[in-house]
Amino acid sequence: DVFRAINNVLVGNAGAASLVGAESAGNVVLVRGDLRDPDNADYRLRRHDRLAGKAIDPGAANGQSLLATQEYAHPRNTQPRSDALRTPGALEALD
Repeated sequence: DVFRAINNVLVGNAGAASLVGAESAGNVVLVRGDLRDPDNADYRLRRHDRLAGKAIDPGAANGQSLLATQEYAHPRNTQPRSDALRTPGALEALD
């Protein structure tokens, strides 16, 4: 089986290395300062207009769409994911 990494946000120097051997697309590597408040477990993205609309359609596996329908809502919750300007990662909302 092939490991698929689609539309992920990777943070730091090891980010790209974690995708070695994977089928990958739509992923971005950011720095800690791109996150809202990581020291307090708030990993939402700061405003990144360059990421808006950059998520790609991840396709399907075993007949099931891999397109996310929910996103993380801080703290420790989920909410319906918007179809407008999808960004990579678990969060759609930009600071």
